Amino acid sequence: MRVGLITTTIRIPEVLRLYRAFGPDVQMYVALEKNAPAAIHDFCDELNARVIVETDYKSEKFPSWNSDSRRNFALLAALRGGAEIIFSCDDDMGPVSADCFRQISEVLTEP
Repeated sequence: MRVGLITTTIRIPEVLRLYRAFGPDVQMYVALEKNAPAAIHDFCDELNARVIVETDYKSEKFPSWNSDSRRNFALLAALRGGAEIIFSCDDDMGPVSADCFRQISEVLTEP
């Protein structure tokens, strides 16, 4: 199953390095907040994570800044990217184990 990790952030989400180490094939989507540093783009490129910006979607009103609703655009991007399982996390929430993505896939796909 294709897993998509989605998050929002206002800072460089260093925790994604650990998620990438534990899930080299996991698709990552990062919705930025208003004052996110420009360096976040290079950081996400390094990890093969996609940064979601307002111009990616047509909307009458993009969700306001500093709102968890911005994560919904990362969710849409993950679905468009073919993710079958969506893992939503905060940028200060680390994985509970090295096999977290395998465990998530098992729980959601095993009878």
